[in-house]
Amino acid sequence: LESVINQGSTEIAAKKNKYGIVNECIKNITREVQLLKKEFSDLSWPIVLFLMIVCVVPLGSTLNQKDLVNIVSGVFWVSMLLVMIFASNRLLHPEFNQGVLDQLIVKKRSLSIYCFVKSVINWILVGLPISVLSLPLSMVYGLPSTSAMAMGTSLAIGSLFISGALIFFSSLGLMARQAQTVISLLSLPILIPLMIFGSAIVRGTLDGASVNNLYLLLTGMSLFCILTAPFICEKLIVLASE
Repeated sequence: LESVINQGSTEIAAKKNKYGIVNECIKNITREVQLLKKEFSDLSWPIVLFLMIVCVVPLGSTLNQKDLVNIVSGVFWVSMLLVMIFASNRLLHPEFNQGVLDQLIVKKRSLSIYCFVKSVINWILVGLPISVLSLPLSMVYGLPSTSAMAMGTSLAIGSLFISGALIFFSSLGLMARQAQTVISLLSLPILIPLMIFGSAIVRGTLDGASVNNLYLLLTGMSLFCILTAPFICEKLIVLASE
C-alpha cells in the first residue's frame, strides 16, 4: 500500500513539474510579446543593417561574378554574426537595469526558462528573417538556387547557435555593467568555427559534394548550445544581482 501511495505522489509531483514548466514558458512568451509591441520599431534596424552590409559589398568591390560567388558565404555569415552581436544589447541589459530580473529572482521564477525563451525569440526575430532574406539577396552575387537554399538553411540553423551563445555572453556581461558590447565581441572566437562549417556547406554544394554530415554537425551544435546555455545563464544572473 505504501509503495502504491508513493508511486501516486511521485506521478502527481511529476505532473506538477511538467505543467509548471509549461505555464512558466507561457508566462515568459506572453511577457515577451507585450514587450515586442512596444519595441517592434527597434527590431527593424538589425535587418536594415544586414541589408546595407550585404548590398554594399558587391557595389564597392571590383571583383568579377566568379569571385563574388566564392566570397558570398563568407560575406553573409560575417554580416549575420556582426548584426546579431550588436543586437544582443537588448537581450538582458535593459531589464536588468529596470530591476525586472531581481523581481524574477525574488518571486523564484525560473531564470533558465526565461533565458531560453529570450534566446528563441531573438532567433525568430533576427536570425530567421536574415536567413529568409539571404535567398533573394544571394542572386546579387550570382549564387545558384541550390547553393542559395543551402546557405539560407545553414544560416537558419547557425543563428540558433548564435542566439544561445549571445544569451550566455549577455548574462556574463551583466557583471561588466558598461562593457556589454565588448563582452559580446568576445564571443567571436567561439562563433568562428560555426562560420567555417556554414561556409563549407555552401562551398560543398557549389562543388557538388555531399554536405549532410555538416548539416548534422551544425544542428547538433545549435541544439546543444540553446539547451545548455540557459542553465549557465541562470547562475550568472544570480551572481550579477548579488
